[in-house]
Formats: sequence, structure tokens, C-alpha cells
Amino acid sequence: MGEGPLEFHLVAGIRVTAIRAVGFLKGDKGLTAWAGFESLKPNRRRLILDSMDAWVGGSIDIGKRFHGWHSDSDPRVRECFVFKAREGNVGHRLYGFLYHPVLKNPAFVVCGLVSYAIKTARESDRAELLHAVAWGKRAYVVNLISEALARNEKHKTGGVG
Repeated sequence: MGEGPLEFHLVAGIRVTAIRAVGFLKGDKGLTAWAGFESLKPNRRRLILDSMDAWVGGSIDIGKRFHGWHSDSDPRVRECFVFKAREGNVGHRLYGFLYHPVLKNPAFVVCGLVSYAIKTARESDRAELLHAVAWGKRAYVVNLISEALARNEKHKTGGVG
């Protein structure tokens, strides 16, 4: 661990729906998703934002833009998720974990994005997936997500946040 305090930020401009939300985990050298996202060309960032919006709106996996590993034979990676964009022969990937907070709606799920990778091979690197899942299992990380959701709810209802 290093760099500074961990933070979780919901993605600006992407709504939190009754079923889904997405955000970036920041503050550790192993957390590269935000910097990777910011480094993308504007049209690739827009594509990923559009994919995030589709996902929070309820779209099921769109293999070329986002998907999970919920039916993978390795149960350790079933809570992984990826948003992706191609640029020529290069695939840009934002890997994260899925977290189901215990709130009023047990079907609600948050995608916490943790790492950025450039991919040229067909299969995803299992180490990348396991890295993402490991972050989602840390109690202080899920507490950060719950705090961000609470701040978002206060903001929506006119509270101070």
C-alpha cells in the first residue's frame, strides 16, 4: 500500500440506478484504473462512459464493451468485471470487482474499478482478475463504497454531503 488514503468515487456523470453503480478506487500504487482512464483519448473515454451508463441502466453483458465472469469455471473470478474499448489492435481494459452492499435492495451491485491494462491477447490475465477481486474483499474498501453511496443519496435528497 502507498501514496495516500484510499478513496472511492462514483463516476461523475454516470447515474446511480436502483440496480447498479460504478466508481473508481484510488489512493494506492496498485490502483491504476483512474489514471488509465484519464490517459485514454477522449473518444475512448466517451465510449467507456457510454458503456458504464448502459450497464448501470440494466444492460446485460455486451462482450465488446463490458462483461463479467459470472459463469467462469474458476469461482475466484466470478465477481470480476471489465469495461473495455479497442483502439486498432490494442484493447484498453478497466478491471474491477462487483460488490453487493447490504442495503434496502439486495439486487443492487456496485462495480469498483481498480486497474487499467492494455491487452493484445484474447484471454484476460488471471492475475489481473485476482488483483481486482482481492480489493473487493477488503472491509475498509467496502466501507468506502458505502460512504460514497450515502453521500450520493444525501446529495440527491438535498442533504449535505
